[in-house]
Amino acid sequence: MERNSGEFVTMEGGGRADGVNLGGSGYGASKAGIGHFSEGLAREVEIKGSAVVAFCIDPGVGRTAMAEGTAVHPIGREWQGFVGDWIAAGQGVPRDACARATIRLLEVVRPDLSGGTFSVAADFSEVAAHTIAIREKDLRVMRLRGRILEERDG
Repeated sequence: MERNSGEFVTMEGGGRADGVNLGGSGYGASKAGIGHFSEGLAREVEIKGSAVVAFCIDPGVGRTAMAEGTAVHPIGREWQGFVGDWIAAGQGVPRDACARATIRLLEVVRPDLSGGTFSVAADFSEVAAHTIAIREKDLRVMRLRGRILEERDG
């Protein structure tokens, strides 16, 4: 804040970008919190007029110790059998994908994107080209959709 510059990038995978983390609800809730932290930080520094930005990257499922543990543990196999299937098939996110996505995101950083969550598979050229629509439509943040709150508050 003192330098009026900088970027925060957090990792969110498993909590909000793709919906509920069945069989991993505690983990998913903690990751959703990380995503909301990033968005909240982005709005706070924006209100203060700072050029600091905050983003969240959803790394997807990679071949990590946690994923391998999920693949072999009976409860992991019961609730998230797809993880073992991906590992067996050699699928999943490559180990360096998150770092590459973060670098690419930082290459196209726009203040209007601050607070958003982006997948490692995002086409950041497309993201940069559609910055205004992403911000105006809240396309990269978690929001309650529907009319219930609008009717109550309206």
